[in-house]
Amino acid sequence: MATMAEVSAKVALAVTANEAGNFDSALTYLRSAKMLLAVLPSRSAKEGEEVEIQANAIDSMFAEIRRAQTASAGLRSTEIVYKNTPPNDDY
Repeated sequence: MATMAEVSAKVALAVTANEAGNFDSALTYLRSAKMLLAVLPSRSAKEGEEVEIQANAIDSMFAEIRRAQTASAGLRSTEIVYKNTPPNDDY
């Protein structure tokens, strides 16, 4: 069974990778953390304190890193509009 320490370690690795601009690794570590969370109860004890696990926080981190990854690749969303105009017979 996974422990909070294992989850915390994966999140810490994700933070380090993210700060280094290694977004692929950061996403991999976050996926691992989420998988580990799947086998933990929604409340757990860590260092003598009760902790409520919020898996949706990892989803938010994942989305933020994806946005940073896209921005660092220089990708931009562009809308192309095709306008069908009648032919010009003035030629």
